[in-house]
Parts: sequence; structure tokens; C-alpha cells
Amino acid sequence: MHSDQINRQDRLHLGFRKLLKSSIAKFLMRKLPFGPSFAESIKQHLKLTNSKFQLKLPLDEIKVFADSKFAEGVETIFMGHFHQ
Repeated sequence: MHSDQINRQDRLHLGFRKLLKSSIAKFLMRKLPFGPSFAESIKQHLKLTNSKFQLKLPLDEIKVFADSKFAEGVETIFMGHFHQ
């Protein structure tokens, strides 16, 4: 899992990510001439609007994520990085 999926409070980003990863969106982005630039413009806009989720390391969300994985039997979790 990529670190941008851990903070469940950042619903706008998670919704956009889910939308762009859908097979329909991938198809449209390939077929429409403005698809890639449209996706990039939304991505840039989200960087400005969801800054409150980027100001601090989401320790509570990391703990919830880790606890759920440990409950599934995972023994070791490697955390990547967060952009600040």
C-alpha cells in the first residue's frame, strides 16, 4: 500500500485516486486527447486543497493501519515516506 492511502481522513484525495485507478477512467484518459492534462490539473488542484492533511504525519491513521494488519497476521510492516 502506498502511503497516500493510509490517511482515511483525506477523503477528497482517496476518492480522486479511486476514480483515476478505475478501468473506466483509465480507458477515458487514454482515448480523450485532453485526458492526461485533465487528470494532472485535478491532481495539482488537490495538492492545494488538501494541504491540511500534509502538514503532519498521520500517526493515528498509521497506528490504525498497522493494528489492522497485525490482526490479520502480518508480523512486520515497512513504512515508506510521507511528503511534508
